[in-house]
Order: sequence, then C-alpha cells, then structure tokens
Amino acid sequence: MHTLPITARAQSVLTWYRVYCGAMAAMYLLCILGGILILAVDEETFGKDALQLRFTGIALAVFSAPAMAAFALGLFLPRKPWTWTYGLVLICLGLTSVCCLPACIPLLITWLKDDVKSAFGRVEAKHDPRDFSSGAPS
Repeated sequence: MHTLPITARAQSVLTWYRVYCGAMAAMYLLCILGGILILAVDEETFGKDALQLRFTGIALAVFSAPAMAAFALGLFLPRKPWTWTYGLVLICLGLTSVCCLPACIPLLITWLKDDVKSAFGRVEAKHDPRDFSSGAPS
C-alpha cells in the first residue's frame, strides 16, 4: 500500500486536527447525554416548563448525534484528497461557535497550507499570481 509523504508541520497539523475532532466529538457526546438526562428527569421537577424542556432534550440529543458521529469519523479517516475537504468542513463547522474560534482559526490557516494539502494527496497546479489570463489558448 502506498502512503503519502508528510512533512513535520503537516504531521503536527494532523495531530491538532485529531485533537480538535476528539474534543468536538466528546462535547457532542455530552450534549447527547444532557438531552437524555433532561428526558429522564421527572416532569414535576420542571413544573410548568416541562413540555418546553422535553422538546429541548429531544432536540439536543437528536441534533448532537449526527454531529458527534461526523467528528468521531474525522478521527479515523485515511489521508485521501476527499478527507482533506471533509476536514475543512469540520473545521468550518467549528467556526460557527465563538468558543471554538481560538482553536479553529489557527487550525484553518494551517489546514490550507500546501504541505498539508499534499499530505492528503491534493496536488494543485502551480501558477504565477501575476498571471491574470483565463488560461484559454489564444
């Protein structure tokens, strides 16, 4: 089996990406458990807000389950060109939360570097940044 070469920086970025995926999967697991806990508590404990809290518990568990699965999957996927895109989507999902911004912004910046892309087999054609032509033959 052929393995793709990886630089030290790309290996470091991949390690931090896996830490990020693990932390997000753990957070979503806690959300699922919190939703189940809300459903397990006696309705009399909540009083008049019981129905609203039941819906909240169901929504928390139902919406957190696919998110947890997506981030957990990110931990184990092989380095393929499409998994670089999958990782980019997971990092961008984290950008929607202010709490995750300190981790996601540096991760995104380094994720977009050429050596990280090439570690996933994404080889892009080099071009001159001053060339504004459309690339069509004249």
